[in-house]
Amino acid sequence: GGFFSFTCSEYLTHCKSRKDATECERCKDVPIYKLVSDVITAISEESRKVNPDINTIAWAWAWDAYMTDEEKQLAQRILRGFENSEFKMYLQFIVDNKTKKIVSAEALSRWQSSEMGLTFPGKYIKNMEAAGLISRHDFCMFENACAQLQEWKNSELFHDISISCNFTRITLSESDFIEKLQSIAEKYDFDRSKLSIEITEDAIEKE
Repeated sequence: GGFFSFTCSEYLTHCKSRKDATECERCKDVPIYKLVSDVITAISEESRKVNPDINTIAWAWAWDAYMTDEEKQLAQRILRGFENSEFKMYLQFIVDNKTKKIVSAEALSRWQSSEMGLTFPGKYIKNMEAAGLISRHDFCMFENACAQLQEWKNSELFHDISISCNFTRITLSESDFIEKLQSIAEKYDFDRSKLSIEITEDAIEKE
């Protein structure tokens, strides 16, 4: 059992359920995708405190009414980007100041778009969240990290380097988050101690 939420219906589940709803002082400056995400996450997290087996399903019915033509076009480009494996993992290496050796790396997302060229996260992450695609992106980066660690396993230069992956609060709140992680990791052969998970700064700010 659990909850089924119509986040863009005639029922006022949040301050911006209707486009003509009166905006409160607390929420008027909060983007609608962030407001809805916070509400759904709160419902999910609090209900699980009562019963860990409770699931929350959010339906994005009519959400395109809130999206501009530019946002709709970007969402379609993002979908094509996933289909064409255009989202790539770039690594930001961390060097030990004493030994001057690389000790770890952070997985960073970049979009090698066939239509827009190399695109940075600030241009597409928020749209992914609004379109319900951020989880797909997070797990895509995670799988890239697993594949990279497998490639490094027998490398004399890189076998000791660990990689950290970022996950958004939205993805972390999924009921099958752990199962998805395990399913992806099991496809690759690497030292599990070399892979760590970090929560994005945006998620920490909400705590």
